[in-house]
Amino acid sequence: MPPPTEELVRKRTSEDFVFGRVIGEGSFSTVYLAKDVHTNREFAIKVLEKRHIIREKKTEYVTREKKILLTLGSSCKYFVHLYFTFQDTDRLYFVLTYAKNGELLQQINKDTCFSVECTKYYSAELVLALEYLNAKGIVHRDLKPENVLFDENWHILITDFGSAKMLVLWELHNMSVLKF
Repeated sequence: MPPPTEELVRKRTSEDFVFGRVIGEGSFSTVYLAKDVHTNREFAIKVLEKRHIIREKKTEYVTREKKILLTLGSSCKYFVHLYFTFQDTDRLYFVLTYAKNGELLQQINKDTCFSVECTKYYSAELVLALEYLNAKGIVHRDLKPENVLFDENWHILITDFGSAKMLVLWELHNMSVLKF
Protein backbone atom coordinates (compact mmCIF):
# COMPACT_ATOMS: atom_id res chain seq x y z
CA MET A 1 0.00 0.00 0.00
CA PRO A 2 1.47 3.39 -0.95
CA PRO A 3 2.05 5.91 1.83
CA PRO A 4 -0.74 8.45 2.33
CA THR A 5 -0.35 11.67 0.40
CA GLU A 6 0.19 14.93 2.23
CA GLU A 7 -3.34 15.99 1.19
CA LEU A 8 -4.86 13.02 3.04
CA VAL A 9 -2.72 13.42 6.16
CA ARG A 10 -2.81 17.20 6.58
CA LYS A 11 -5.28 18.50 9.16
CA ARG A 12 -8.15 20.38 7.57
CA THR A 13 -9.62 23.70 8.65
CA SER A 14 -12.43 25.92 7.41
CA GLU A 15 -9.76 27.86 5.46
CA ASP A 16 -9.42 24.84 3.13
CA PHE A 17 -12.96 25.39 1.83
CA VAL A 18 -15.00 28.10 0.17
CA PHE A 19 -18.44 27.93 1.74
CA GLY A 20 -21.41 28.50 -0.56
CA ARG A 21 -25.15 28.31 -0.18
CA VAL A 22 -27.06 26.48 2.55
CA ILE A 23 -28.24 23.11 1.18
CA GLY A 24 -29.80 21.70 4.34
CA GLU A 25 -30.73 22.46 7.90
CA GLY A 26 -31.24 20.17 10.84
CA SER A 27 -32.30 20.67 14.42
CA PHE A 28 -28.74 21.46 15.49
CA SER A 29 -26.76 21.85 12.26
CA THR A 30 -26.57 23.68 8.96
CA VAL A 31 -25.23 22.03 5.81
CA TYR A 32 -23.36 24.12 3.24
CA LEU A 33 -22.20 23.41 -0.26
CA ALA A 34 -18.44 23.98 -0.12
CA LYS A 35 -15.53 23.71 -2.51
CA ASP A 36 -12.08 22.45 -1.51
CA VAL A 37 -9.66 25.28 -2.38
CA HIS A 38 -6.91 22.75 -3.23
CA THR A 39 -8.84 20.39 -5.50
CA ASN A 40 -12.00 22.32 -6.50
CA ARG A 41 -13.99 19.27 -5.40
CA GLU A 42 -17.45 19.96 -3.99
CA PHE A 43 -18.52 18.69 -0.59
CA ALA A 44 -21.45 19.08 1.76
CA ILE A 45 -20.15 20.44 5.06
CA LYS A 46 -22.33 19.94 8.10
CA VAL A 47 -21.58 22.70 10.61
CA LEU A 48 -22.60 22.21 14.22
CA GLU A 49 -22.45 24.93 16.86
CA LYS A 50 -20.70 23.53 19.94
CA ARG A 51 -22.58 25.79 22.34
CA HIS A 52 -25.94 24.65 20.96
CA ILE A 53 -24.94 20.96 21.08
CA ILE A 54 -23.89 21.25 24.71
CA ARG A 55 -26.92 23.33 25.73
CA GLU A 56 -29.35 20.90 24.08
CA LYS A 57 -27.43 17.85 25.38
CA LYS A 58 -26.84 16.50 21.85
CA THR A 59 -23.19 15.47 22.27
CA GLU A 60 -24.17 11.80 22.25
CA TYR A 61 -26.00 12.21 18.90
CA VAL A 62 -23.04 13.94 17.25
CA THR A 63 -20.59 11.36 18.55
CA ARG A 64 -22.86 8.52 17.42
CA GLU A 65 -23.27 9.97 13.94
CA LYS A 66 -19.51 10.34 13.49
CA LYS A 67 -18.88 6.81 14.75
CA ILE A 68 -21.48 5.31 12.40
CA LEU A 69 -20.23 7.29 9.40
CA LEU A 70 -16.69 6.09 10.15
CA THR A 71 -17.98 2.52 10.50
CA LEU A 72 -19.72 2.75 7.12
CA GLY A 73 -16.69 4.38 5.50
CA SER A 74 -16.86 4.22 1.73
CA SER A 75 -17.67 0.50 1.67
CA CYS A 76 -21.23 0.95 0.38
CA LYS A 77 -22.33 3.40 -2.29
CA TYR A 78 -25.74 4.01 -0.74
CA PHE A 79 -24.55 6.22 2.14
CA VAL A 80 -22.96 9.63 2.38
CA HIS A 81 -19.25 9.34 3.04
CA LEU A 82 -17.50 11.23 5.84
CA TYR A 83 -14.22 12.53 4.39
CA PHE A 84 -12.93 14.75 7.18
CA THR A 85 -13.92 16.20 10.51
CA PHE A 86 -12.37 19.23 12.13
CA GLN A 87 -13.29 21.91 14.61
CA ASP A 88 -12.58 25.44 15.64
CA THR A 89 -13.37 27.26 18.86
CA ASP A 90 -17.10 27.47 18.20
CA ARG A 91 -18.03 24.81 15.64
CA LEU A 92 -17.64 21.19 14.54
CA TYR A 93 -17.39 20.39 10.83
CA PHE A 94 -18.31 17.14 9.05
CA VAL A 95 -17.10 17.10 5.43
CA LEU A 96 -19.49 14.80 3.58
CA THR A 97 -20.44 13.61 0.10
CA TYR A 98 -22.27 16.29 -1.84
CA ALA A 99 -25.52 14.89 -3.24
CA LYS A 100 -25.90 16.98 -6.39
CA ASN A 101 -29.49 15.97 -7.09
CA GLY A 102 -30.98 16.86 -3.72
CA GLU A 103 -33.47 15.05 -1.53
CA LEU A 104 -36.07 12.41 -2.31
CA LEU A 105 -38.65 14.74 -0.73
CA GLN A 106 -37.85 17.46 -3.29
CA GLN A 107 -38.33 14.98 -6.13
CA ILE A 108 -41.61 13.72 -4.67
CA ASN A 109 -42.88 17.29 -4.37
CA LYS A 110 -41.65 18.17 -7.86
CA ASP A 111 -42.86 15.06 -9.70
CA THR A 112 -45.87 14.29 -7.44
CA CYS A 113 -45.53 10.60 -8.39
CA PHE A 114 -42.91 8.23 -9.75
CA SER A 115 -43.46 5.61 -12.42
CA VAL A 116 -43.77 2.01 -11.27
CA GLU A 117 -40.32 1.25 -12.73
CA CYS A 118 -38.75 4.22 -10.95
CA THR A 119 -40.42 3.26 -7.67
CA LYS A 120 -39.17 -0.33 -7.99
CA TYR A 121 -35.65 0.88 -8.75
CA TYR A 122 -35.39 3.15 -5.70
CA SER A 123 -37.16 0.64 -3.49
CA ALA A 124 -34.52 -1.92 -4.48
CA GLU A 125 -31.70 0.52 -3.68
CA LEU A 126 -33.28 1.26 -0.29
CA VAL A 127 -33.63 -2.45 0.48
CA LEU A 128 -29.96 -3.05 -0.42
CA ALA A 129 -28.92 -0.15 1.79
CA LEU A 130 -31.04 -1.37 4.71
CA GLU A 131 -29.69 -4.91 4.33
CA TYR A 132 -26.17 -3.49 4.48
CA LEU A 133 -27.00 -1.50 7.63
CA ASN A 134 -28.55 -4.61 9.18
CA ALA A 135 -25.42 -6.63 8.44
CA LYS A 136 -23.36 -3.93 10.19
CA GLY A 137 -25.73 -3.90 13.18
CA ILE A 138 -26.92 -0.34 12.48
CA VAL A 139 -30.54 0.81 12.75
CA HIS A 140 -31.12 4.24 11.16
CA ARG A 141 -34.31 5.14 13.14
CA ASP A 142 -34.98 8.34 11.15
CA LEU A 143 -35.36 7.15 7.58
CA LYS A 144 -37.61 9.59 5.73
CA PRO A 145 -37.60 11.29 2.31
CA GLU A 146 -35.53 14.21 3.65
CA ASN A 147 -32.75 11.79 4.64
CA VAL A 148 -32.58 10.04 1.27
CA LEU A 149 -30.45 12.04 -1.16
CA PHE A 150 -29.51 11.56 -4.82
CA ASP A 151 -25.94 11.62 -6.11
CA GLU A 152 -24.89 12.92 -9.54
CA ASN A 153 -25.95 9.60 -11.15
CA TRP A 154 -29.34 9.52 -9.39
CA HIS A 155 -28.40 6.75 -6.96
CA ILE A 156 -29.58 7.10 -3.37
CA LEU A 157 -27.37 8.32 -0.55
CA ILE A 158 -28.78 7.87 2.94
CA THR A 159 -27.76 10.55 5.41
CA ASP A 160 -28.37 11.77 8.97
CA PHE A 161 -27.27 9.06 11.38
CA GLY A 162 -27.68 11.15 14.55
CA SER A 163 -30.65 9.07 15.72
CA ALA A 164 -29.19 5.76 14.58
CA LYS A 165 -28.28 2.96 16.91
CA MET A 166 -25.45 0.48 16.71
CA LEU A 167 -26.61 -2.86 18.02
CA VAL A 168 -24.32 -5.01 20.06
CA LEU A 169 -23.88 -8.68 19.18
CA TRP A 170 -26.40 -10.02 21.74
CA GLU A 171 -29.07 -7.60 20.45
CA LEU A 172 -28.51 -8.84 16.90
CA HIS A 173 -28.84 -12.44 18.06
CA ASN A 174 -32.06 -11.74 19.96
CA MET A 175 -33.52 -9.91 16.93
CA SER A 176 -32.78 -12.85 14.65
CA VAL A 177 -34.72 -15.29 16.86
CA LEU A 178 -37.84 -13.13 17.08
CA LYS A 179 -40.89 -14.64 15.41
CA PHE A 180 -43.45 -12.41 13.69
